[in-house]
Amino acid sequence: MNKPIFLTMQTLAFCLLFAFTLNAQTTPKFKVIAFYNGTWDAAHINFVQEANQWFPQLAAQYNFSYEATNNWSLLNTTNLAQYQVVIFLDDQPPQAQRAAFQQYMQNGGAWMGFHVCAFTENAGNWDWYHNQFLGSGSFRTNTWGPTTAVLRCEDHSHPSTTRLPTTFTSAVSEWYGWTNDLRNNPDINILCSIDPSSFPLGTDPNQSWYSGYYPVIWTNNNYKMLYANFGHNDMDYANNTGKSSTFASEIQNRFIIDGLLWLGGANENAAPIPGTIQAESYSTMNGIETEATTDTGGGQNVGWIDAGDWMDYTVDVQNPGSYTVQYRVTSESGGGSLQIKSGATTLANTSIPNTGGWQNWTTVSASINLSAGTQTLRLQAGAGGFNINWINFDTSNNTPPTVNISSPANNANFSSPANVTIQANASDVDGTVSQVAFYNGSTLLSTDATSPYGFTWNGVTTGTYTLTARATDNSGTTTISSAVNVSVSNSSSAPVGQTITLKGNNNRFVNGMNGTASMQCNSLAADTWEKFLVVDAGNGKIALRSMNKYVSSENGAASGITCNRTAIGGWEAFDWIVNADGKISLRGNNGLYVSSENGTKAMTCTRAAIGGWETFTYAITSAARFAPEEAAEIETIVYPNPFNNQLNYTVPKAYTNHTVVIYDLDGKRHKKLSVKSQSTKQSIDVSKLPEGIYILDISSGDFHNKIKVEKK
Repeated sequence: MNKPIFLTMQTLAFCLLFAFTLNAQTTPKFKVIAFYNGTWDAAHINFVQEANQWFPQLAAQYNFSYEATNNWSLLNTTNLAQYQVVIFLDDQPPQAQRAAFQQYMQNGGAWMGFHVCAFTENAGNWDWYHNQFLGSGSFRTNTWGPTTAVLRCEDHSHPSTTRLPTTFTSAVSEWYGWTNDLRNNPDINILCSIDPSSFPLGTDPNQSWYSGYYPVIWTNNNYKMLYANFGHNDMDYANNTGKSSTFASEIQNRFIIDGLLWLGGANENAAPIPGTIQAESYSTMNGIETEATTDTGGGQNVGWIDAGDWMDYTVDVQNPGSYTVQYRVTSESGGGSLQIKSGATTLANTSIPNTGGWQNWTTVSASINLSAGTQTLRLQAGAGGFNINWINFDTSNNTPPTVNISSPANNANFSSPANVTIQANASDVDGTVSQVAFYNGSTLLSTDATSPYGFTWNGVTTGTYTLTARATDNSGTTTISSAVNVSVSNSSSAPVGQTITLKGNNNRFVNGMNGTASMQCNSLAADTWEKFLVVDAGNGKIALRSMNKYVSSENGAASGITCNRTAIGGWEAFDWIVNADGKISLRGNNGLYVSSENGTKAMTCTRAAIGGWETFTYAITSAARFAPEEAAEIETIVYPNPFNNQLNYTVPKAYTNHTVVIYDLDGKRHKKLSVKSQSTKQSIDVSKLPEGIYILDISSGDFHNKIKVEKK
């Protein structure tokens, strides 16, 4: 046909470009509190971490407040009265908090839950939640490994699904199946399910789905709630790094955004300005059609545009004033024009250039003035022959504030329990700073509206923390400072004067190499070169000595750390940091952490943050500091290693109820057991495992240990 194919709406979810007005910042439309555990299964931890970055950005764009906490005692009647929406990211409340949550929901509260917050192997342990509220019952089956799926929207009338196509590709996740068939429950409205085109679903033939019906998103008609069976990222378990994002699907994000706005009681039909509107998200139109786009972000664009064709958009303008409006357009021949109207008033008329093809995208812009509030804007073609993918509205007359944390210094270390004084410098060249908010990760610590900006964080326990300051100016624009990392350790915990061994999370010992080569973490047993004397290096730091030579960070040289120095200097002094799981980390005077490099190459002192490779278990080999039975609980003992048909391990007495998972180095899960026992010694039948290297992952509450094992 001669008529061009136009505009594919780019499927990026409304993105945050500028914050809202000060009044909007201080008076959010609704308040959200998210609860999480964040201590078990690296895939769930990774999801929690990115969720607690993504949701605050969403909150700024849509003018609601978002708080995240792992303190489940806040799930009480008094505290919940402050919030319109509760989110469970990766867990369910403990027994003591369940009645308060049930009362909150029965009294009209709103809730959104993800993936593992519905997991149970015994629904009777909380019948109301699993059988009535969720309706799903107990866990029955899952797919492995994590993959995308084609989801089918079964109900477009629900406020959370009005912008979803009939089928769409999800973000990567592991998928759960349940004992209860939700189709037989009249209280449950299934919104999205696995489309049969997804089968086979999974990468492991023994843990894949080949047919069947599997709901993914649903609501209970008796409550204001939404459950989504995604929130498990694909992981490189060996390196503890995420390989996917739950928020990678713009279309799936539409459900989260619209669902959350519905739960919070906001005007979910109005797109916020400043912000980006996908062209196909019109409320009404005349004469146009949509098609798939090849523009960045994919999705759809609007096309087949003739003179006089139009699309209407319901918007919520946060501030009155001047805006730059940008259009993402294509045209094979040029000559088109686009008007933006408010009622009968034409706000701007923009010419569409020749881009050389129907999918060769460019951005054109115009300046307009908008009044504040909810209103309808119309895009109308003065002349046709172009496609449009998205429209962006941006304030152009405000300079964002500047902010930086002046104290503490990056990589500062404190003794537990610590009182950490945080100070920030903030200024605004074309206005005033309204407030500075201080965060640990995504958790709000305090706010200060008066210069000098600061506060004291009292009673900080052992661990590592990432601090940021967020400055908001009088126009509502927010700037986030660079992050400052601090650690809190028990200063009296270093076993000064004792000889110790250090074992990496690869279950191998650190080897000083007799000072003849860079140090390694690959010894199967502890002999002379694997033993180190802990020496007081002054100023709260320690040094390690082996074979009468000291360990040196080599100031982070790529060639690795050594054990060949005859005296203690700056490079030979380390912070001894006790982590929340009881393992220790070593930080050099370059502010970076010692890494085992998983035993694959020379150890280094180059890591900016503590991950699995930067943690070590120590044991005292002389002048024992612990009684024998206590020393045995410092670490998880695995034997034999290498193993054959049976693998044995021990856990501390406090964690005899635990979950154990065996992965290979590609992240493929081969075995998962839920252990409930009073014994610290356990055995696993591994006779069916093929020969190879595996990760034994043991977790329970705040206890999490990964050990490299080998079957021969």
